[in-house]
Formats: sequence, structure tokens, C-alpha cells
Amino acid sequence: EFPTLGGNSIYDVALEFPDILLIPVENIRQWISLLKKYNVPTFKVTKATLHIFKTGNYKIVEERLFALSRHSEWKVICCSDNLCKILIQPFGVKRLVEVLCSDQPLKSVNTTIKLGSATGKKRGLPPGELVNYIAKELDLEQKEVKQILHSNKYVPFGLSNSNNLLKLLKDYGFSRQQMINGLEIISFEYREVNKFLEEFAENPEAQPFSEWMDSPYVLHLLMYLIKKNGLFS
Repeated sequence: EFPTLGGNSIYDVALEFPDILLIPVENIRQWISLLKKYNVPTFKVTKATLHIFKTGNYKIVEERLFALSRHSEWKVICCSDNLCKILIQPFGVKRLVEVLCSDQPLKSVNTTIKLGSATGKKRGLPPGELVNYIAKELDLEQKEVKQILHSNKYVPFGLSNSNNLLKLLKDYGFSRQQMINGLEIISFEYREVNKFLEEFAENPEAQPFSEWMDSPYVLHLLMYLIKKNGLFS
């Protein structure tokens, strides 16, 4: 019934976590259904996942899912490898919601709820949930995203900023390859990118505009213009 679990081969999951075979099928079915309801079709299977799947605390976990999913950052948060660990910690969810409802940007799930380092062992890397989100959105391997962003000194403006930037670029019609080639734009502020995109077609340095828009490196020009005008720091 479940050839995969959270996007992972059930055979691989069972090899790593044999106890998954002891969990009632109905439990697994209901948990998968609940996670899909909140747009979590894929997730990393961990000990925390098994802990949740063994229980019948559907109502409590759904309340936490609902509280988090009301915010735009949820698209990124739900990509966290620690999602199940977050959902079994009432303090963690409470802390995340507090930050999401405040004026301060949520830069890292792990740091916010004290689950560990925001960027792993290497400095300059984005938080894991953002790497996973970008990889999913652009159909890349996580290691490819890390390599691109680390080599360009990722600047954390917050998960919402990154989410909004990707949506903005898609809305303007930039192709997947153009976004991959210019992925370091994720370290720019949304308002700055939005301002320059609004004026991009009229900018003398972006002419002939139609040819630039066909270029696989058009976002490099956009970033150059933003930096040149001193709006990026």
C-alpha cells in the first residue's frame, strides 16, 4: 500500500527504521493524509516521524500544522528535515508562531527553536529547509543549491524574503535555467529586486530588452544594476 513514505522508498525506510513495520497501516494512512492536507507530500523519515506515526494525536498535531500553515513561510518550513521533530514540540511551534507573527524575519527554523545550527557546519550556507525548498522548486539536488549559494556568500534576509523572490521571478516569466544561473539573487532583498524589475524594461543598460530576456544570464545583469545603484548592501 505504501511503496514510498514521504517520497522515500519504503524499503530504504524499513532498513533504517525496522520499527516502521510495527506501526498499524491505518495510522500511517491517516498521518500521510493529514500531512498532504497541509501540502507536505514529501518529508524526511526520522525517529521523530516514527514517534508521531505510532500515536493517534491527530488533533493536536493538526492544530500545530494549521497554526504554521497560515503563514507564507510555511512553504519553506514544511521542507525542513526536522519537521516531525518540530511538530512534537509544543514549545517549538509556539516559538515559530511568535516569530512569524512579529516584525522580525524568520531566518532559520533550527536556530529559532534551538534545534542546532542554522547553516550546518559550513558558514555562509542557507538553512536546510531553504536549501530543500529551492531544490524542490527548481528540481535540483540539495548539494547543487548549497554549492551555488555557498560560493556566493548567502545573506539571510529571511525565509519569507526567499519565498517571495522565487515567486516574483516566476511571475515575471524567468525560466528555470535563468533562475538557476542567477540563484545568488536569493541573497538580495525582495523590495530591491521588485523595484528594479518594474523598471527593467526601460533601463538603458538592459537594451535590447527582448534579447536580454532571452539570455540565460539575464539575472546577472539585474543583480549588476542593483549593486551599481547602491541599493544592495
